[in-house]
Amino acid sequence: ILIPKTPVAITLDGSMDPVWHYAARTTINRGNKLLVPDEDFAAEVRMLWDDNNIYLYAIVNDDVINTSNSAYWLNDVFQFFIDANFERNHEYDQEDLQFSYVVNDPGLSNVWNPYYDEIHSTADFPNCEFKSNETEYGYDYEIRLSGTDLQSQLNFNISSGKVFGLELEFADNDTGDRESTITWTSPWNSTYWLHSNLWG
Repeated sequence: ILIPKTPVAITLDGSMDPVWHYAARTTINRGNKLLVPDEDFAAEVRMLWDDNNIYLYAIVNDDVINTSNSAYWLNDVFQFFIDANFERNHEYDQEDLQFSYVVNDPGLSNVWNPYYDEIHSTADFPNCEFKSNETEYGYDYEIRLSGTDLQSQLNFNISSGKVFGLELEFADNDTGDRESTITWTSPWNSTYWLHSNLWG
């Protein structure tokens, strides 16, 4: 996916401002939702960048919003995975990381690297911002990933032509536990959350 540079400053409010019409966009539709209609669970992600940040906007169809599970990853959650230098290793290295945002949480819910579990925490990303709004069809997410935080923690330098690995995943919780997941590139039932070579 080729991410355009934003032509104007982005205000993070969880609403679809006109600037997002310039964004790269992709439908998230791989997963175990073959029998689940789009009005129950579907997503689109848009992305932009500027010299200091990467921005994501997610539009999620979800007929039941549920964040009652004590395990963040079993709720209605947007998780994305970054391979900072597009090395596509089978296992994570110290510059690969999963970010998790639970709908209606005030900020970054969790960061995780299964092979270096103690190396990062949400406190390492103080300049990243997140807003979510419930909508008539589900909810929207708007996220700003700070270039300062990405550089200091993952050696990720935002610049024109930068290539990095990425996976996008959404989970659906209707009754108190995860029921469905959809991803951007990784095949259903693969161990994409453990293996960065499966990401786009």
